[in-house]
Order: sequence, then structure tokens, then C-alpha cells
Amino acid sequence: MSPLSRSYITILEDNLERKAEMKRYLGEFFSTRSAIFFDNAPDAIAWLKECLQFCALISLDRDLGSSYWRDGEIFDPGTGRDVVDYLVAAKVQCPVIIHSSNYAEAGGMEVALGFSDRLYKRVFPSRDLDWIGTDWVNTIKIFLQPIANADLTELLIPAVDAAWENFWEFALTYNVINDWDNLEKAIFFGKQSKQYYGNNNILPSSLSELRTCLWAERNYWQRYGVEPDENGTIYIRAILERIREKVRSGETESRKNNSNKIKNTNLADKIRGVIYGQAVGDALGLGAEGLLKSQVSIYYPDGLQNYSQIVRDRHRSCWVYGDWTDDTDMMLCILDSLLAQQRLNLWDIGIRFYQWASAGNPGLGYSTHCVLFSRYLSAIDFFQPDFENNYYVAAQHFWESYGKEAAANGGVMRTSILGVWEYLFPEKVRENASKVCQITHYDPRCVASCVAVSLTISALLRGVTNIENLVAEIAAEVAQYHSEIWEYFERSKATSIEALQLGDERSMGYTLKTMSAGFWALQNAPSYADGVLQIIHEGGDADTNAAVAGAMLGAKFGYESIPKLWIEELAYKAELEVRVEQLIELVMSNE
Repeated sequence: MSPLSRSYITILEDNLERKAEMKRYLGEFFSTRSAIFFDNAPDAIAWLKECLQFCALISLDRDLGSSYWRDGEIFDPGTGRDVVDYLVAAKVQCPVIIHSSNYAEAGGMEVALGFSDRLYKRVFPSRDLDWIGTDWVNTIKIFLQPIANADLTELLIPAVDAAWENFWEFALTYNVINDWDNLEKAIFFGKQSKQYYGNNNILPSSLSELRTCLWAERNYWQRYGVEPDENGTIYIRAILERIREKVRSGETESRKNNSNKIKNTNLADKIRGVIYGQAVGDALGLGAEGLLKSQVSIYYPDGLQNYSQIVRDRHRSCWVYGDWTDDTDMMLCILDSLLAQQRLNLWDIGIRFYQWASAGNPGLGYSTHCVLFSRYLSAIDFFQPDFENNYYVAAQHFWESYGKEAAANGGVMRTSILGVWEYLFPEKVRENASKVCQITHYDPRCVASCVAVSLTISALLRGVTNIENLVAEIAAEVAQYHSEIWEYFERSKATSIEALQLGDERSMGYTLKTMSAGFWALQNAPSYADGVLQIIHEGGDADTNAAVAGAMLGAKFGYESIPKLWIEELAYKAELEVRVEQLIELVMSNE
């Protein structure tokens, strides 16, 4: 719901003269909106809890006076900061104006809103009431009367030498909430685009996306209360110049219309199915990760059906409900690299793996840890000279130090994206999957499982429908890697999932076992949900098994086959959606 379709302007103000003047101007300029006034924070918060989704704008004073008697007891009116704290935690967002004369405390409100990426602007009251009819009303107009892309002219775009306040006001003329549905996607896109520009001087293609980048930069620098540094200035001016070029050439299409061209084709549905299929399987599978099958039935006597059912034990409490684990995080490292580099760059992927692991994210596997941090654990440095040719050296050293028997599933868990990238070219898929696997997992069984899963996904994206023949071809192709591989393909043909022994605690993290889970689901599951749930309830490395199977089933049945509740309740759905749509656009543009 956009501000244009919301009906309330909510104001926290206890000064009667200010309230009267505000009502007068709201009636004059914004008569189609309903003004709701509160003189205390508790009542305002209570109302917002019920009606925030219907608010077009919130304007907050900070100081609301001393406690007083109300309903026979002392009542504390609170402060505007109390409302800010509520808004920071709320999922629904709308623009906020801070109109407090308490400059120090108002600054704290700005910081809180800024660091939570809320949309806000501060107005500085004067001793008289003139500021209400000027600065305050003009700020409301900026938020509630944005300039559509089609109405942009070159005269409205600030000159490169304009004051920063002109840039920031222009940034706020873009109705980011309406164009992005929710701010989480816009925020993520802004951060992502800045990184891409910093690395490769890449700017987004659409006018709306460019305006989103400017809006995000405004939020970033306003958050710290400083003017942009040299790099920030270069980036902002590049955005403005590109916006000016778009307007001059008449390219005013909105982001939504642009993305709608991409198509709800069968291919797009399958690509979405792969990425969401993995993330959902991973997030739901976390509920049974590390459990024996007998323990799964104790944890979930009625079965595990939703994220909210996941037992919050010591292990699972490391993640919020609906969060995916390292399986999808590391897959997204590869995806982010592909989006940023627009090619397979092993060095860039390796850096992203290392940065992710260094951030202390939960779930990092032992093999991956030992390889990425090998410089501290052995004589081999992960970051080898000429990494594009020596990407495997640290992984090979670790594998050999363990008697060439280390074959964990940390490679296959993240390989699904490599079945999407260059999916039209099986030889490239095979090469890409092999190399990215060997960045951390050198064992030929690890490589075989990655190649098998990636090639299968690419074949499904190409439209292959004969699953029996496909599995036979894949098995024949990868059996040469190791003598055990054929056995696990044979197990995957069994009608009963128990043949896979997924819950065996002695081998639950074995790469071929995870591979077999994916191929069992591909051959036996009548639907996405059925396959993922059967795998999860077997226990073992349930999140990884379900992530791999989920990606393969997503490629087979498509995005529309995944239960909508599982998608909507993903903790970081907004960020995932931005990435997936960018991936689809990039893959289709390379066809």
C-alpha cells in the first residue's frame, strides 16, 4: 500500500497553537486526507499499532510536557522518541517528519530513524508559527505529492554544483514506497547498487532504479549528518547525470513496468523456483537439522509444516523464524558475485565466501572453515597468487591432510545457482560447478555431486521433462568421478525414502547422501511440498538435504508450486526477491 492510497496524516503535538495552525494548513492543502492528532505517545502508539498501514505520513514533536492526572492516576505522556522507537521496530513503514524544537533530542530521533533506514525529514521550528505554512507544509508536499517519472524535466534535476539540500529534496520527490511495494527491497537495492558501482562503475538501467539509488544515498549521508565524501560525491553526480540523460531521451518507464516485461515466462518461473526452492527448503529444514528420525517425531509430534513450529533449542535459536542457513547464504555469495561481475569470477566468489565466514554467521561447516582460514591453521594460504588458476590449492591441501576422505556436503549445498548460470551450455555448467566446488571442497565425490545437481537443474531449465532418462544420463556422466557414486544413484531410485538413510548420524553430512536426497525427490515427489517435507522428516542434515532437493524440485515444478506461506514468511524475502529478479533479467539478456 503506497502513501497515495493511505488516508491518514498522524500528528503528535501538544501545543494548542501549533495544532490549530497545522489543522488550518492541512485543510487547505491536504483536504483529502484525515488528520489525526495526539498529545501523548502512549495513545499515539496504541493507535498506530492498529492503523499504521493506513497512514500516509507521521509528524512528531519530541517534548510533550510533564505527567498529569488522568482517569484517577498519574499519566506520563511520554515523548516523540517513544513513537520513533515503535516505528523502528514496526514492519509497516511510512514517511516521518520530526518537527521538534528540542534540537538535541530531535537529533537522536533522526539517528534512530536513519539507522533503521526509515524515510524521514527534519523540520526546524521557529519561535513564531510561520514554519508550519512553509517548511512543514512543503515537506508534506514532497512526501505526499511526489514527482512521477513521466513528469520529470531537466529543470527539476539539481545541477552538479547545487547545495546538498537540493539533492536531498530532489531524492525525496521519488515515491519509493509505491514503486517498490516495501522499503526493504528498495534499501537492499540501493546498498547493492552502490557496491556494484564502487567495484565496476555499473549503474542500474531504469529511471526508477536510479532514483532509488539517489534516495538511498540521501538516507546514508543524512544518517551521519555529514556531506558526502569524494567517492560519494562522484557516485551521486554519476546518478544525477544518468537521470538527466534518461529524462532528456524520454525514458520515463517505471521500475514495475520495466520488470513486468520480464515476463512471467516458464523459464522465469523455473529460475524463481530454483532460488526460492532452495531458500524455503533450507529455512524449513533447519527445524530438523542434526536430529535422528526418531528425534524429529519427538520435536514435532504433529509434523513440521511451518517456520513458526521450529523448536528454539540451543542450535536453532541462532536463526530467526524463516531464516535460511549457511547453505543458502553461501549460494547467495555466488549469486551476488555473478550479479556484480556478470561472469564467473572465482577470486570474487572466494572473497565473498571469506567475508561471509569472517562475519561470524552461524552454520559454517568444518571443512569450509578449515579451508577459508587455512593461513591460520596450516602453512597454506587460501588466497593463493593467481587465484583464478590456483583456486583449489587450499582445499586440496585440507583434503590430502585428511587422508583424501573429506567429502562433506558444503559444496553441493550452494551449487544450485550454477545450474541457472549459463544453463544453455552444459559444458560451461559442468566447468563452473567443478571450479566453484573446489574452492573449498576438493574431493571428487564433492565435485561429482555439484556437477550432477547443477547439470540437472540446467537441463530442467532447458525444458527436459523425461526425468528417468535425465537421471540415467547424469548418473552415467558423473559415475567416473568415484566408485561410490553409482550406488547412491541406485538408492535414489527406491520408492521409499528410508533407503537413503538420511538420518544416519555417522554419515548425515556426506555429499553423496545429500545428492541422493535431491535425486530421490526429483524421481518420486509428486509436488514441491511433498518432496521437501518427506526429506525434512527423515532428519539428518535436513536443511542441506531439503535445500538441494528444494532447488531441484523448484526447477521441475516451478516457483508457483511452492506454498505461498512458505515464501511470504521467509525472513529476508525482500532481499531475495530483488536478487532473483535481477538474475532473471541478466540470464535472459545473455540468451
